Formats: sequence, C-alpha cells, structure tokens
Amino acid sequence: MPDRMHVASGLSSIIMLEFVNHTAQSAGNKRLRTDGPPSDFNQPSVARARVPGPTPLVRQISFIAGQEWAVDPATAMPAGLASPEFGLIKDAAHGRLVGRVPPYFVEAAEALCAQMALIYDCQFQRQEAVMRWFSEYLPGLELKLPQQRVSSSDRQSNCSNSQSSASSTNEPVNHDSYCIIADVDKNGRYVILMDSFGNGDDIRADDVVVIATGAPALGITVAGPHLAINGMFFKENSVVVAEPLTDTLALIDLTLREEAQMMRLARVLAALDVAAWNLKLRYLRATGQDHFVRAKAHCKEALQLFEEQAPDRLYGKWLAAVRLSQGTAENVARQRGPPPHRKALLPYPLQSTLEFSAVQQLDIEGKLIFSATYHKPGGAAFPVLVKFTPRPYPKQVHEAWQEAGVAPELHFCESLPGGFCMVAMQHLQQADGWQTLERCLTGELQFQQDERNALTAATRTALQRAHAVIFCKSSSTEQPTQKAVHGDVREQNIMVRRSEGEHAGGWEVKFVDLDWSGIAGVSWYPPGMSKLIEWPKGVRGGELMEQSHDEFMLNEIWGDPMRF
Repeated sequence: MPDRMHVASGLSSIIMLEFVNHTAQSAGNKRLRTDGPPSDFNQPSVARARVPGPTPLVRQISFIAGQEWAVDPATAMPAGLASPEFGLIKDAAHGRLVGRVPPYFVEAAEALCAQMALIYDCQFQRQEAVMRWFSEYLPGLELKLPQQRVSSSDRQSNCSNSQSSASSTNEPVNHDSYCIIADVDKNGRYVILMDSFGNGDDIRADDVVVIATGAPALGITVAGPHLAINGMFFKENSVVVAEPLTDTLALIDLTLREEAQMMRLARVLAALDVAAWNLKLRYLRATGQDHFVRAKAHCKEALQLFEEQAPDRLYGKWLAAVRLSQGTAENVARQRGPPPHRKALLPYPLQSTLEFSAVQQLDIEGKLIFSATYHKPGGAAFPVLVKFTPRPYPKQVHEAWQEAGVAPELHFCESLPGGFCMVAMQHLQQADGWQTLERCLTGELQFQQDERNALTAATRTALQRAHAVIFCKSSSTEQPTQKAVHGDVREQNIMVRRSEGEHAGGWEVKFVDLDWSGIAGVSWYPPGMSKLIEWPKGVRGGELMEQSHDEFMLNEIWGDPMRF
C-alpha cells in the first residue's frame, strides 16, 4: 500500500502538495480533461452520463476520482479560463515560453534535482526534503497539512513500519486521488468528501472570496523523483474542478544529456512561484490586506522575461486585472446570487474588465458561449457573442470573410495566458431575423420549392465568395494565391435571414464558428473530431483541410450531388 501525505491549502494558502510513493503508478494518472474541439462538444458528456446516484450533482459533476474523464467546457470551465495564473504555468510547461530563465530558478531546479537524487529510507524523508526546498526557494507561501502533523520520532517509526504507524498518526491511507468532490453541511461549510481542504479550517460556502474568484489553488503531486502541477478551483457551491497544468516532470539532472530538460524544469518552477505569489496577492487584496505586500524581486524578473518571450499573452495585464478590490469582490459575489441557484463562475476576462457588461451564458449544449455588451474604446457599444477557443483564432480569415460579407463583424480577438483565445463578434440575433440554417430547415417555416432553391443558391454563392478571397503573402515561402477553408460547414454554423429592400426575396448568409478555419492545403484538422458527424472521405485529425471538403459538407446539407 503506497504511503501518502497530502498538504492542502485553505484561502490563506494556495498550494496543495500530494506525495505518492514512487512504487505507485505515475503521478500523472489522475487527470481531468475539460477541453476539446468545437465539433466534439455536441456529444453527451461522459461524466454526466455515468455519475451514479440521484443527487443534484449528477448533471454538473466535473471530476470522478481516479479516472480519466472528459467533460465539455459548459460542464466544467477549463482551468485556463478560471485563472491567468494557471495559464502562465501551462505556457511554461508546454513550450510556449522559450528563452532565458532567471538564475535564481536555475539554481532552484538544480537543488531540487539534487535532493531527489538521494536515496531515502522512507517516503517521509523525501517529503521533508521537498518541504525544506520549498522553504528555501519558494518562501512566504503557507502550506498546510489536512491531517495532524507528526513528530520526528513518529516519522522515524513510519520509516520502519509505515503501514502500522499510518493508522496511529492519522495519515490517510488507500486514497487514490487528491481529487476534490465537495458538499455543504447544514452550517454552510464546505465538507470535502475525499480530503480536507485545509487543516480543520473548512471554507464557508458564503465566503466572498470563494464566490467571487472560485478560490483558485495549485495542487502539486510528488511521486518519487517526479512532479506534476494541477489547477483547482470551486466551480460552484458543491463542486471543485481539478485539471492538470503540466505533464509529469522528471526531477532528474540530465544537463549532460539534455540541457533543455533542466531549463524547462527551471521555467516551470519560475512560473509556479510567479503564479503562487500572484494568487496570494489576489486573496490579500480581496480581503483588504495587501497594503504592505510586494512581489519578490526574482518573481518580478521572471514575469518580465515571460512577457518579453510571449508578448501576445499579456501576462501583466491579466494578472493585475484579476486582483479584485474588496468592494469589487463583494459586488461580484452579490451578482452571482445565493444558492442553490447561484450563477456559474464566469471566465476571468469577463468579470475582471470593463470592456464587457451584461454578460449572460447561453444555454447551448456543451459550449461555453456568452452574450454580452462590448464597450469599444471611444464609447460605442455593441451586442456581441463571446467565445473562448483552445487554439489561436484565425483572425486573418475572419476579417477577410467579414470584408467579403460572409462572416459577422469581429470586434475583439485577444490571446490569453495558457493558449486560449477570447473572441467577441457581432451577435446575429433572432430579433433581427437571423437564425441558423439548421433551425430554418427543421423549424416551422414552410418552404415553397422556389424559396428552397433560392436559399440553396444563396448558401452556395456565399461559400464560393468566401473561397474566392485571396490572402496576401506574409513570407517569401508562401504561395501568392492562398485561399481559406472553413473546415466545419454544417447547418448550425451557417446563419441566414431573408433579404429586404431591393434584394427582397433573397437570402443573406454568414458563416460562423470559424475556430478551425485556415489556409487551404496548409492548415490541418485538429484531433478529437466527432465520430457522430459524416465528414468527407479521408478527413480526420491531422489531415490537411481543402476547400472541396467545405463543398462536400454543404452538398450533404442539401442532399444532392450538385457540384460547385
């Protein structure tokens, strides 16, 4: 039976450590995957479909202990959208940040690897070595144990007889996950069903910081000489989401074989320190206690380097934006309302900026889409749809098709820490006559044959116009006549409305959901494509996208073999 020790955090501390005996399975075998491509989101949520028991959590549960569960973003918001600190760590771990790392963190990585290279008589000695490393290189961050601390003599006895002493010292045994599934007791306090979230200091369900921010925290798993970092936050009153931010990192000095491995570890540790310190500043500011708190010098240096290496991520902007004042935090908590009908936690860009107001999540199965009012610099305001894409948004394609009249107006497009992109575009509303082609064909509208022919011709003409747009070369290696492809031409991604005025009797057509769009013959389909959709022959993840694929999909809608 593996020995485990859990170090958890309450509101005043933002790191939870889990130590797993190296004889156990990989530290990375307990994962929550919450993201996926747009066309995969229409599948039923696996987690919701298989949660046992007729409880209120069945429809909304976001994590099952010890299993790989994939849930859609509407069920559990991706961790990268809950906190920019999580996104910073993901960027450091997955190669989006490259370049120099402050010497302080190179030294810290070397020291951690040196500690993990030693042979220990028992897991407790390894735990103490890691805790000493934290105290030396990441000071100022409070760590708590969910169980009673034991004395040195108790730890020594555990080395010789870990199984018997574990029960006598209140060490948790046979726990397969640090996973959190919480409920609320009659006193309104969080009761974690799997572990304690703090050392007896249960988090109150009505705590302003919990309600306003989701109380993001970092969970660190140490399994032998391996480390993994996870992002954790309260989704709502009774559900905590845990999601991996890194893969499993080897705490082994491979400098002579692969220098990049040590630099990657140093970069992740730097991001961990910056993220943890900023989370602490957030909590202190939300409770009015940040007057004399200043970031550490090496944290400032690391953040400055990260901003230089990835200027499009705007780390400084978003880390500052989420530090809500005490009054703002109370206002955000008030707007979410009381349980049991408390509104869902919003992605941080929508609740920490003045550019968006009147935000409402739309009830679209499996998708994280919002309606809002966008306040453009200069005073103009527009009704918009806001979405978050897990890959860089094809802004060039959208703007070119917008100019051609076959895509809605794009108002806002900005990369976020962690790789997500925030997009706000013109809201094509039903009140203005717009509806999806899917609803148009399956709704109550009765089409005469000539009207159907006109709508068919209008959609074909719109696709031809989109495909005819030529993109200028951005490098000498690109072809001069590059053209774009949509990649997901289905009824729900085509908006139509009847024309008025001199074009009365015709149809206006605009393509939406351009997340996959790219250059024909250059861009490729993403992984995880839905198996429920009849794609063109040979189309699968990694395949190059071609304009003929769009034409095939549109022909399938109309059920005829007509060629373009």
